[in-house]
Amino acid sequence: MTASAMSLPVCPTCGRPPQLSESQLARLQQALAALPPGKSLNFACPGCRQPLSLNAAPAAAAKAATVVVPPPPPSLAWMDDDRFKGQERTSDAPGALILCLDPAMRQAMQEVLATLGYQVRLADTTDAALEIMRFQTFGCVALHSEFEGNGLEGSRMHDFMRHLAMSRRRSIFYILLGPKLRTLYDLQALAHSANLVVAEADLPRFAQVLRRAIPSHEELFGPLVEELGDRLSAR
Repeated sequence: MTASAMSLPVCPTCGRPPQLSESQLARLQQALAALPPGKSLNFACPGCRQPLSLNAAPAAAAKAATVVVPPPPPSLAWMDDDRFKGQERTSDAPGALILCLDPAMRQAMQEVLATLGYQVRLADTTDAALEIMRFQTFGCVALHSEFEGNGLEGSRMHDFMRHLAMSRRRSIFYILLGPKLRTLYDLQALAHSANLVVAEADLPRFAQVLRRAIPSHEELFGPLVEELGDRLSAR
């Protein structure tokens, strides 16, 4: 899909629609499709970082439902590429909260996130996690689907994350880990209102997954999150 086919707005600074890659266009399309009718999606022009916005289609313009076969999960062959095994992450990040009861998996995630520059905190219960989040801002929250023992459908923590105010949710990179999830499958992440899904079997390559997923997320939404934070601080 091209930028013109998606009817991207003209950047007032560059004087033309933003020049986005295919992956960036796909992520914008997914995010726009998830918006309620009449709402707007904000993003940054990759050329000048000027905030831009797209409007969701009004309810009256919704098309009749059609059966669409989703694309398969992406190939993970790239994780064997040495270029993704030793990269360092240079951007600063706030804390990371890990919610996983399995000691080995929790330790593995903690080591990776600490290596990437996060200040990691752990919580053993949902009540403890919610209390921590009342007083601390996190740039990353990693939740295992069985943290509460009843899957994501019955998870209070997952429900809390799904219903966070957008002004706060935009600044959090929300990761779901579990046996039924497919690593880097954007449609599955979108269905669960997460930024990234990771299969348990791919946890040994967690660092490579994050080094691919986080920069892509920040490139598209980082400038907007920074501007939003400045606006909230000025109030």
